[in-house]
Amino acid sequence: TVLLATAWIMWWKPKGGSSNNGHKLPPGSTGWPLIGENIAFFRAINSTNNHPRQFSIEREKRSNLFGSAQTVVSVDPEFNKYVLQNEGRFFQAKYPSTNNNLVGKYGMVTVHGELQRKLHATAVNLLRSEKMGFDFMDDIQNAFSTAMDKWVDMGDIHLQHECHKASIYQFYLPALILNMGDMQVVLNLMGKKLLDLPPAQGMEGIYQAFKDFAGALVCLPINIPGFAYSKGMKAREIIVRTIHECIKERREHPEVKRNDLLTKLVKEGSLSDEIIADFLVFFLFAGYETSSTVMAFAVMFLTQNPRALQELRVIKETLRVGNVAPLIPREAKQDIKMK
Repeated sequence: TVLLATAWIMWWKPKGGSSNNGHKLPPGSTGWPLIGENIAFFRAINSTNNHPRQFSIEREKRSNLFGSAQTVVSVDPEFNKYVLQNEGRFFQAKYPSTNNNLVGKYGMVTVHGELQRKLHATAVNLLRSEKMGFDFMDDIQNAFSTAMDKWVDMGDIHLQHECHKASIYQFYLPALILNMGDMQVVLNLMGKKLLDLPPAQGMEGIYQAFKDFAGALVCLPINIPGFAYSKGMKAREIIVRTIHECIKERREHPEVKRNDLLTKLVKEGSLSDEIIADFLVFFLFAGYETSSTVMAFAVMFLTQNPRALQELRVIKETLRVGNVAPLIPREAKQDIKMK
């Protein structure tokens, strides 16, 4: 079971000694001093079985997460739908500052207003490119066919691990030779469209960087060497440095024809290098994490329900039942009264 939690985060200035400033929040717990309920929450969203009862027995509950004792965790479909439908009106994205450090201050989940709309429009326009769409479908078919052929000879595999490795390769290397056990299916495709990095970049360092980066986005934010968050911050530096090298190469050799997003962004010239880097870091993570998770869920659901394949609803059912987002943090822009 995957916990789909919409965290409704409100920041109120207490008056008269009242921690809630007179506002009524759902019942809940503040957890342990300093760490709140973070450990239990991370355990819940990473659970493959039944998530801990304190985050599922109540449709909405107050909690102490990410440094805020006024966080409301909701697993209620009706309330979650209301929050998402009123994005920009009553609510806005509000990720923990530690996540913002990883994604970057210009990531699509960290900016608001005009810049957010501009980045969103840029992403949509670039991905709607007709030529890119046709090429992408051919690349997907070829890459997945090659990868799955090699999986047959590997015997038992750790599916989620293989899918994550599959995602990483596709972001950074053009579709040439899948030579690392070929779990590298999605990242090869995305990398060809985003950065078109040459094979000389190698895969080992990129794989480790993305593994560390992705692992730091849902973990305790302890920035001490050896901890996941610290590794993630160092991995971000490697990824951003690689992107800046690609930007420099495109400016120095504009005669080289490439059909990738980075080239289009550089030629457009409306975004700074820093914004472009954060923009692509977000894209890289989004494609890596969501694609690999959907791949794993699709195989699991097909194994459990083989008739789904005959009904041709595999993709839609995978996205419906196995949501790839463990949480969707939102901040209320004003006081909201619900139920």
